[in-house]
Amino acid sequence: MIKTFVKELKADLHVLNVDPENNHSKGDTQAQVILLQTALEDVNPQYHFIQHKDVEDGVNEFAEINNLDMIIAIPKKHKLMEGLFRKSSTKQLVFESHVPVMCVH
Repeated sequence: MIKTFVKELKADLHVLNVDPENNHSKGDTQAQVILLQTALEDVNPQYHFIQHKDVEDGVNEFAEINNLDMIIAIPKKHKLMEGLFRKSSTKQLVFESHVPVMCVH
């Protein structure tokens, strides 16, 4: 869906990973990057890894600095107990962002 959207609009795609704990070198993250690069290679995305203590603020700052027109968020699934006690970054992003946000599940 994202690839179709990017191709139809002839848009630039920036893939952003905001890490509050500087864990970019973990094996899971590297495997996800390779999978994502393979899936999106035909739309030539630009990949960005930033560290920011607050994910939503990090995304919003990145969007402002890079003059983005839209944010596409892919909400992370959390375990049941974790989801009960943890705030949703995606919900916060939707409510706080000055840029339109589209959520893709």
